[in-house]
Amino acid sequence: MNGLEIMSSPRNGAPGSGGRRFFAAAVKIAVLAVLFYFWYRYIKNNREDLLSGDWRVGWGTAALSTLFMAIGYLIRSCLWAPMRYELTGERMSLADSFRVSAISWMGRYVPGKIWTVAGKAWLSSKDKSRVPALGMAVIVEILWFQLAGVLIAVVMLIFSGGHFFSAGIRMTMMAILAAGLVASHPRVFIFSTNRVLRLMRRPLLTHRPRYRAMLLLMLANVATFVFWGISFLVLARGVSPLGINELPYITGIFSAAWVVGFFMILVPAGIGVRESILMFGLRGMGLADPVIITLVLASRILMTLVEFVFFLAAVIMSFGGERRRIGGRTDNNLDSRH
Repeated sequence: MNGLEIMSSPRNGAPGSGGRRFFAAAVKIAVLAVLFYFWYRYIKNNREDLLSGDWRVGWGTAALSTLFMAIGYLIRSCLWAPMRYELTGERMSLADSFRVSAISWMGRYVPGKIWTVAGKAWLSSKDKSRVPALGMAVIVEILWFQLAGVLIAVVMLIFSGGHFFSAGIRMTMMAILAAGLVASHPRVFIFSTNRVLRLMRRPLLTHRPRYRAMLLLMLANVATFVFWGISFLVLARGVSPLGINELPYITGIFSAAWVVGFFMILVPAGIGVRESILMFGLRGMGLADPVIITLVLASRILMTLVEFVFFLAAVIMSFGGERRRIGGRTDNNLDSRH
């Protein structure tokens, strides 16, 4: 039984049942435990790097960097609603999109990416028989986001950091860009996805998305990576002489690190992989190792902080919504008695 089947099993209880509420609360507590364990291991394994870093980042710089990071995450969290509509024809509020996305992101800290997909699909549907189909839509939404990351990384690195790479690497990046542009056409993307789903004997995507809407979603995904790149550059300017003109290269390296880290299936949240790529890219800019270590580790800390704050906000929204639903049912029952 895979993650989607587990989440859609009737054993999880009917929507609104005490069993389902208990299960949801247990999952959230477990996610918090995993997150704290992750950070304990991260600090323990990187203790020497943390002590050797050049920690001169001011509070103002850290706050501004966190703000841009949060804007990127906010855009990302709200895109599930329009993408779900384009892929399934089912509507969802932006508030629910934020809540579902912020909670399901925590699944990245568990080895294997299935829990992010399964959690997002399960939280997105009251009818749990729809979870497998929604799971396929979640996978498509994630791949669309990663494709945006590939495109922005290649474009930025070609046109800003080409002098760091050999002619062979530049030609390879041009080929990747061409393939990415072809794959980004909605008809090609959905057709290819359905061929893979058919081979996997999974539900096909039958709702044809609109070209203009998918293009706008792609641009919004690109904007997410740009805000993350700005966040990283703001952090870098706090401890190095890097200028605004380095934004394209920084955005390209950060986007490439994110995408590669994501596809490391067994590595929780791309830990180690993403940092290695960032360190490689920053060394090409001539920065000293203590500065690089500071930037890479501080960026990871701020990113996780934003995810944690968003997760807490989503949990509060979930419990608040549950209380309103319970209150609504109570009022209806009282009215029926009179």
